[in-house]
Amino acid sequence: MEVKLFWENIKEIVRKNLSHAVTLGNLSLGTFSIIYAIEGNYELSISLIMLAMLFDGIDGKLAVKLDACSDLGKELDSLSDIVSFGLAPMVLLYTLYLSGFGFFGLLPLLIFPAAGVCRLARFNNETSSSIGFTGLPITIAGGVIASLALHEFFLQTWVSLLIPLVLSFLMVSNIPYPALKKNHDDMNSNLFVFVLFYSGVLLFVLSVIFLPELVFYLLSIYVFFGFIHGLYRFVKRMRTEYCSCESSTENLICEGTTEEFVKENS
Repeated sequence: MEVKLFWENIKEIVRKNLSHAVTLGNLSLGTFSIIYAIEGNYELSISLIMLAMLFDGIDGKLAVKLDACSDLGKELDSLSDIVSFGLAPMVLLYTLYLSGFGFFGLLPLLIFPAAGVCRLARFNNETSSSIGFTGLPITIAGGVIASLALHEFFLQTWVSLLIPLVLSFLMVSNIPYPALKKNHDDMNSNLFVFVLFYSGVLLFVLSVIFLPELVFYLLSIYVFFGFIHGLYRFVKRMRTEYCSCESSTENLICEGTTEEFVKENS
């Protein structure tokens, strides 16, 4: 009986902490990526950030699957993301190219992680939703920076300074981005969403292994899609408000004209 209780306790501990272990694995990958970037092993540093992106996608779904979601897991995930997708990509980019810009090269190195911290802090205080995010997720932004290091023709100009600043703005903006990690129950109930999601994951993994240069373009599509979608919603909302205002003005004019007509004929 004691042996059974012992194994039941072990099983419960594993169930509650397995997703945390994956999250800490994400943190470890980000830490090693920083070390290898400083040592000049850039290819391995980039690969570790890409692998950390997969870990970041797994831990949340694993927690849902094992019914082990908790506030602790949410905080661990955010703190790990700061290292793996806030610091690691910018240290990589700085050691590769930004250090050649002197003081101006330090600005993205400071601004990008700060924007990522603000993005994660806001996310932790929002009501969770499977529909989408407010602002560009730091995982995508960090992945864009890491994959950008594979394209030297982008980084031999001031583009290497501008892209981190643009991504920083998108992270702290109110632009809506679709959620890549859908709710587990919703995915099981919708076969199309389930197949589409895991097909995307498979395409990402194959790209990382065989065509790592393609990752930059895949992530950029997501970034631009959210930006264009947000711009469309903004224009649509402005048109709706303008039409409402115009309609209200017409009503006031009509009411005023009617009142004057009544007074004149009374």
